[in-house]
Amino acid sequence: MWKKADISSLKEGVAKLRDRLTTEYHCQTRPVNELWTDFKRSLKSLESKHVPAKLSSVRNHQPWIDRSVKQLGRRKRRAYQRAKLSNKPQDWEIYKNIKKAMRQKCKTTYNQFMADLMSSSDDHMINSKRFWKYIKSRKCDSVGISTLKDKLEDRLQRVVVKPQS
Repeated sequence: MWKKADISSLKEGVAKLRDRLTTEYHCQTRPVNELWTDFKRSLKSLESKHVPAKLSSVRNHQPWIDRSVKQLGRRKRRAYQRAKLSNKPQDWEIYKNIKKAMRQKCKTTYNQFMADLMSSSDDHMINSKRFWKYIKSRKCDSVGISTLKDKLEDRLQRVVVKPQS
């Protein structure tokens, strides 16, 4: 998390906090607990502004990816980093084996997901929200202007390139 922090803004905020606390509390005789709570509250607000609390993934997650596949993915990523840094053939071999295992595990979990999705009775499958959600996510065709454009291009090619008889 701290790698993504805005350090320069954080330093500016801490410098302003230092100046404010020295001017406010220097001449006044306030209790130490009040000074501490003010300092702590101000630091927490600076942290929440300039340090991200959670890094979110931007990948689209497939519904068949479970914890075991995620663990294998993390192992694969670590093995790749290790192999890239050391550049030893044995590390590259370990990475390739984990990559192969990951690919196989993904295929088996996908096939299991599809089997579970299709195993229910036909009537239940038609009304299943999970089924239709998956079907919608797999939809690739586009309807509208592009299909009209393709039809027009086909007609134009037939008119321009006349078959010779």
